[in-house]
Amino acid sequence: MVFLEVAAVVGPVVGIALGAALNGAAESRRFRRDYVLEHAKERRDFLGEVMATVDAQHRLVHRVAGSQRGENRPVEPQGRRDADEQWGDLLRRRYLLSGITLQQSLSAYDRAREDAVQALKTKKPDPISAALAALDEARYHIFETAEDEARQLVVALGRVS
Repeated sequence: MVFLEVAAVVGPVVGIALGAALNGAAESRRFRRDYVLEHAKERRDFLGEVMATVDAQHRLVHRVAGSQRGENRPVEPQGRRDADEQWGDLLRRRYLLSGITLQQSLSAYDRAREDAVQALKTKKPDPISAALAALDEARYHIFETAEDEARQLVVALGRVS
Protein backbone atom coordinates (compact mmCIF):
# COMPACT_ATOMS: atom_id res chain seq x y z
CA MET A 1 0.00 0.00 0.00
CA VAL A 2 2.82 2.38 0.90
CA PHE A 3 4.52 1.38 -2.35
CA LEU A 4 1.50 2.51 -4.35
CA GLU A 5 1.40 5.85 -2.55
CA VAL A 6 5.12 6.42 -3.15
CA ALA A 7 4.78 5.32 -6.79
CA ALA A 8 1.86 7.72 -7.22
CA VAL A 9 4.06 10.64 -6.09
CA VAL A 10 7.43 9.60 -7.54
CA GLY A 11 6.09 8.35 -10.90
CA PRO A 12 4.95 11.75 -12.23
CA VAL A 13 8.11 13.45 -10.92
CA VAL A 14 10.33 10.90 -12.67
CA GLY A 15 8.20 11.23 -15.82
CA ILE A 16 8.53 15.02 -15.81
CA ALA A 17 12.28 14.82 -15.24
CA LEU A 18 12.74 12.25 -18.00
CA GLY A 19 10.59 14.29 -20.40
CA ALA A 20 12.58 17.45 -19.65
CA ALA A 21 15.89 15.63 -20.20
CA LEU A 22 14.75 14.17 -23.53
CA ASN A 23 13.33 17.52 -24.64
CA GLY A 24 16.56 19.28 -23.66
CA ALA A 25 18.63 16.78 -25.63
CA ALA A 26 16.43 17.26 -28.69
CA GLU A 27 16.67 21.04 -28.36
CA SER A 28 20.46 20.80 -28.06
CA ARG A 29 20.64 18.68 -31.23
CA ARG A 30 18.46 21.20 -33.09
CA PHE A 31 20.70 24.07 -31.95
CA ARG A 32 23.87 22.25 -33.03
CA ARG A 33 22.30 21.37 -36.38
CA ASP A 34 21.24 24.98 -36.97
CA TYR A 35 24.71 26.21 -35.98
CA VAL A 36 26.42 23.78 -38.35
CA LEU A 37 24.07 24.69 -41.20
CA GLU A 38 24.66 28.42 -40.65
CA HIS A 39 28.43 27.95 -40.55
CA ALA A 40 28.29 25.82 -43.69
CA LYS A 41 26.30 28.55 -45.45
CA GLU A 42 28.92 31.13 -44.46
CA ARG A 43 31.70 28.91 -45.82
CA ARG A 44 29.79 28.26 -49.04
CA ASP A 45 29.22 31.97 -49.54
CA PHE A 46 32.90 32.65 -48.82
CA LEU A 47 33.98 30.07 -51.39
CA GLY A 48 31.81 31.84 -53.97
CA GLU A 49 33.34 35.16 -52.97
CA VAL A 50 36.85 33.67 -53.27
CA MET A 51 36.16 32.51 -56.80
CA ALA A 52 34.60 35.82 -57.86
CA THR A 53 37.37 37.93 -56.29
CA VAL A 54 40.18 35.82 -57.73
CA ASP A 55 38.51 36.00 -61.12
CA ALA A 56 38.21 39.80 -60.87
CA GLN A 57 41.88 40.09 -59.84
CA HIS A 58 42.89 37.83 -62.68
CA ARG A 59 40.96 39.81 -65.27
CA LEU A 60 42.41 43.05 -63.89
CA VAL A 61 46.03 41.90 -64.21
CA HIS A 62 45.39 40.59 -67.72
CA ARG A 63 43.67 43.86 -68.69
CA VAL A 64 46.68 45.83 -67.47
CA ALA A 65 48.95 43.55 -69.51
CA GLY A 66 46.68 43.98 -72.51
CA SER A 67 46.68 47.76 -72.15
CA GLN A 68 50.50 47.73 -72.10
CA ARG A 69 50.43 45.79 -75.39
CA GLY A 70 47.91 48.31 -76.77
CA GLU A 71 45.10 45.75 -76.95
CA ASN A 72 42.64 47.62 -74.72
CA ARG A 73 42.15 50.85 -72.77
CA PRO A 74 44.20 51.49 -69.64
CA VAL A 75 42.60 50.44 -66.37
CA GLU A 76 41.28 53.33 -64.29
CA PRO A 77 43.17 53.93 -61.02
CA GLN A 78 39.91 53.77 -59.05
CA GLY A 79 39.19 50.34 -60.50
CA ARG A 80 42.62 49.16 -59.37
CA ARG A 81 42.11 50.58 -55.87
CA ASP A 82 38.69 48.96 -55.56
CA ALA A 83 40.06 45.60 -56.68
CA ASP A 84 43.00 45.88 -54.28
CA GLU A 85 40.67 46.71 -51.40
CA GLN A 86 38.41 43.76 -52.22
CA TRP A 87 41.45 41.47 -52.45
CA GLY A 88 42.84 42.68 -49.12
CA ASP A 89 39.48 42.11 -47.43
CA LEU A 90 39.34 38.57 -48.77
CA LEU A 91 42.87 37.81 -47.59
CA ARG A 92 42.08 39.07 -44.08
CA ARG A 93 39.00 36.86 -43.77
CA ARG A 94 40.53 33.70 -45.23
CA TYR A 95 41.81 32.53 -41.84
CA LEU A 96 38.30 32.48 -40.40
CA LEU A 97 36.36 30.96 -43.25
CA SER A 98 38.62 28.58 -45.18
CA GLY A 99 40.68 25.48 -44.66
CA ILE A 100 44.46 25.48 -44.56
CA THR A 101 44.81 24.28 -48.16
CA LEU A 102 42.73 27.16 -49.50
CA GLN A 103 44.62 29.60 -47.28
CA GLN A 104 47.89 28.38 -48.78
CA SER A 105 46.47 28.59 -52.30
CA LEU A 106 45.34 32.17 -51.72
CA SER A 107 48.78 33.09 -50.37
CA ALA A 108 50.44 31.50 -53.41
CA TYR A 109 48.10 33.42 -55.71
CA ASP A 110 48.88 36.64 -53.85
CA ARG A 111 52.60 36.06 -54.39
CA ALA A 112 52.05 35.26 -58.08
CA ARG A 113 49.88 38.36 -58.39
CA GLU A 114 52.61 40.53 -56.87
CA ASP A 115 55.19 38.94 -59.19
CA ALA A 116 52.93 39.73 -62.16
CA VAL A 117 52.58 43.35 -61.04
CA GLN A 118 56.36 43.66 -60.74
CA ALA A 119 56.81 42.06 -64.17
CA LEU A 120 54.29 44.48 -65.66
CA LYS A 121 56.35 47.36 -64.32
CA THR A 122 59.37 46.14 -66.33
CA LYS A 123 57.32 46.29 -69.57
CA LYS A 124 59.41 43.39 -70.91
CA PRO A 125 57.37 40.73 -72.74
CA ASP A 126 59.20 37.60 -71.55
CA PRO A 127 58.99 38.27 -67.79
CA ILE A 128 55.37 39.40 -68.21
CA SER A 129 54.44 36.20 -70.08
CA ALA A 130 56.14 34.02 -67.45
CA ALA A 131 54.46 35.89 -64.58
CA LEU A 132 51.04 35.68 -66.24
CA ALA A 133 51.50 31.93 -66.80
CA ALA A 134 52.37 31.49 -63.10
CA LEU A 135 49.32 33.57 -62.18
CA ASP A 136 47.12 31.36 -64.38
CA GLU A 137 48.46 28.26 -62.64
CA ALA A 138 47.89 29.75 -59.17
CA ARG A 139 44.32 30.69 -60.15
CA TYR A 140 43.63 27.17 -61.37
CA HIS A 141 44.94 25.77 -58.08
CA ILE A 142 42.62 28.06 -56.08
CA PHE A 143 39.60 26.94 -58.08
CA GLU A 144 40.58 23.29 -57.62
CA THR A 145 41.02 23.78 -53.87
CA ALA A 146 37.75 25.71 -53.52
CA GLU A 147 35.94 22.95 -55.40
CA ASP A 148 37.42 20.35 -53.01
CA GLU A 149 36.29 22.38 -49.99
CA ALA A 150 32.82 22.74 -51.47
CA ARG A 151 32.65 18.99 -52.04
CA GLN A 152 33.69 18.32 -48.42
CA LEU A 153 31.05 20.79 -47.26
CA VAL A 154 28.34 18.95 -49.18
CA VAL A 155 29.41 15.64 -47.65
CA ALA A 156 29.39 17.16 -44.15
CA LEU A 157 25.94 18.67 -44.72
CA GLY A 158 24.66 15.27 -45.82
CA ARG A 159 25.60 13.92 -42.41
CA VAL A 160 23.87 16.76 -40.56
CA SER A 161 20.60 16.88 -42.47
